[in-house]
Amino acid sequence: MNYLKKIGKSLLISFITILVFMFLFTLLEYIGWISNNTFKIIMTIINIIAFLISGLVFGKKSSKKGWLEGIKLSLIEILILIIINFSLATTSSKNIILYLIIFLSTTVGSIIGVNKNTNIK
Repeated sequence: MNYLKKIGKSLLISFITILVFMFLFTLLEYIGWISNNTFKIIMTIINIIAFLISGLVFGKKSSKKGWLEGIKLSLIEILILIIINFSLATTSSKNIILYLIIFLSTTVGSIIGVNKNTNIK
């Protein structure tokens, strides 16, 4: 049960971060302060940072094998996004690149988190 709490907290952090920044930058795009292309680039960067942070938080709570914990968390996040995309009927081939970015950033974040955790002890 404790493991599920760690996963839930990491998922919540990443999705709340994405939602908050998505709302903010969508508002800026609607007002006309940023263009559509800039919005897409910013959202990709926000996704990378949010999933990196979720991997970092999850890695800090793990004791070893950050790469394995990161892979597990990233696969859960990707599965959630695939379910959301299928339910909204917004699937495209560009999503594969986004899933690869999510996979890499979460795994790297978890590796960094485990290494920070062991250095503190």
